[in-house]
Amino acid sequence: MKRRILSLVMVLSLVVSIGAVSFANDNYSIQSGDTLANIASKTGVKVEDLVKFNDLKNPNMIYAGGVLKLAPDFSQVDLNEEYVMALAWVQNSGEFKALSYQAFNMAKMMIDLDLVNNASATMKGAVIVDADETVIDNSAFNASFVGNAGHYSSSSWGKWVNDEQALAMPGSAEFLNYAASKGYDIYYITNRKETAGLLEPTMNNLKALGFPQITKEHMMLRTAESSKEARRDMVAKDHRLVVLMGDNLNDFSNVFEKKNNAERSAEVAKLKADFGSKFIMLPNPIYGEWEPQLTSDFYWGLDAKGKSDARQNSLRKWNQQ
Repeated sequence: MKRRILSLVMVLSLVVSIGAVSFANDNYSIQSGDTLANIASKTGVKVEDLVKFNDLKNPNMIYAGGVLKLAPDFSQVDLNEEYVMALAWVQNSGEFKALSYQAFNMAKMMIDLDLVNNASATMKGAVIVDADETVIDNSAFNASFVGNAGHYSSSSWGKWVNDEQALAMPGSAEFLNYAASKGYDIYYITNRKETAGLLEPTMNNLKALGFPQITKEHMMLRTAESSKEARRDMVAKDHRLVVLMGDNLNDFSNVFEKKNNAERSAEVAKLKADFGSKFIMLPNPIYGEWEPQLTSDFYWGLDAKGKSDARQNSLRKWNQQ
């Protein structure tokens, strides 16, 4: 009986050892009698992914002794590493903070100018601001994906918003409190989804950071379409729009919407006199509407390697001789 138990332990040890070798470094050593279907069952990697990762022309032709990749050569983990420089700059550089202060100083100048030029105006002035990466900093959310295979999703974003840990952009709360003290209405037009239950935690976060006029009337979250034009028009019905602030061109006008980067740049040139006066742009090198326009393909449908290639191929490079 003891010999049978000892033999069984040795067999199990051998199986574990073989498994460890076969799965080393995200590779699988093909055994005699293996098919893609049973390899998928053993490894938990789908057949279609095995075909894609290994560029198999004929999935029925695999041979004992060969090696199959169980993960792509370039994964989501690798793609997430491309965030590092932008995130390090946002979180650590004085230059980022200086640009943020500069933006809000310019906005304050526009308020002061409006107080002089429109002293007798009967219609109340308004300031419209985006939330994310305009008055609050969510870089910790994006940084949480570095070093792992996580990525943005409605679920991960909802957890972040409900944690109420976003920080104030440098100078943002001070400026908005100044504008409010001068009699201006502040409207927070953000594409955080009200239907996803994000209104209350967003208001809590903003209140904790000392922002003014955090009421349901002044919080204009997304309820249907992502375009902010209709919400801006609602404010404009009974307000003079003095300053609009955002990190995305779509925060200012619908002329930038649903256009490629060349078209968006052309629209910027047409409205260049408005930037630094009516339109105040905040720096955001982490994400934006420009990213999916880097390729004519459906960017969000690309795998990690495809997205990285689109970024690389968009670069203008010096041809070193």
